Amino acid sequence: MAAPFRYLLLFTGFSACAQFDSGALAAFEDYLRKGLGFSTQDIGYINAMEYIMLPLASPLIPCLFQFLKVKIVLLICLVGNMLGVCGLAVGPWMQESGDSAFNLFVVSRAISGMCHAGIAVYGSVWVDLHAPKEQAASWLGAMQASSLVGLVIGYTVAGYSRDWVTCFCLNLVWFAATFVCLVCTAPEHIGNTTSAGGRHRTDSRVRLSFVSVPSGSFVSQADWANDAEAREVQQTEDPTANLVPGRSASSAATTVENLPVYGLMTLCVSSLFFVSGGLQFWATPYMEQIRLQEVAPTETCASEVQKSAHNLVVTLVAVITLTAPTFGVFLGGSAVDSIGGYRGNAGRTNLKMLAAGGCF
Repeated sequence: MAAPFRYLLLFTGFSACAQFDSGALAAFEDYLRKGLGFSTQDIGYINAMEYIMLPLASPLIPCLFQFLKVKIVLLICLVGNMLGVCGLAVGPWMQESGDSAFNLFVVSRAISGMCHAGIAVYGSVWVDLHAPKEQAASWLGAMQASSLVGLVIGYTVAGYSRDWVTCFCLNLVWFAATFVCLVCTAPEHIGNTTSAGGRHRTDSRVRLSFVSVPSGSFVSQADWANDAEAREVQQTEDPTANLVPGRSASSAATTVENLPVYGLMTLCVSSLFFVSGGLQFWATPYMEQIRLQEVAPTETCASEVQKSAHNLVVTLVAVITLTAPTFGVFLGGSAVDSIGGYRGNAGRTNLKMLAAGGCF
């Protein structure tokens, strides 16, 4: 059953909000260095901690879905993200009192990374299950692009305000609003777990496990049921048992690591984040230094020129991020939908063509 569009806004807003702090830290690099006295290595550890913990915690999230309702898991992740942002917000006060805020920042970023795994794991799965068939790729593109949008929003707010506490308090307000919206949502449009025969199962069309994937999902393209079969599946008592007629439960659960598409996607995403992660955190001070060398400020106007150079760099980085990778993700989703989507045999052919084009 396709979910209303407002649920897509909820999930994309959750994903964007979870990346807000990472974007803000990129804009506060100069403050971390000069205001709080952190070294380059310290800043690197703080910024990287979330991205270290996110993949480590991701395999644990599907395990929680087997025992807890999806909404409960996501709400727990929201609370954890809020705690992580609170730790960042109070860091400067700890530094002023004479204690080092470094350990607090590292722990806060680690908590944020672990809790960010909830929406990172389930967001794309939710879209694959609940998006309208003719808009599935566009919804998936929006879900993927929301992380970039969150980075840009956090980077822009921090870059222009240059107020540490105000920036992260705004992030907390956003998390709180997302928490309230998630509490008020209908469980059938999010995913639920029920107990049947003493065992927990997901009340949707897939069994979500970090060692297995739903046969027929965007991960395994080989076996998509047609519309008639899909309607029959939805009417069964246990939707997870008969997702693909004629296939046993053991064959329906394919090990993720053995899927070639999983390995290729992992390598592609890792390479992209390797480049974008470095640019995200170090592009701002590098570009500011180049700009200041061009204008050669004097002692009397150095402060004004530095502020002008900073605002110019923030604007350029935000515009570049929004136009290149973010718009490309949206455009890619629309393009896939326009040529028939990513499901079924035709979808496999489309994905191969797009992957070949991406290599160039």
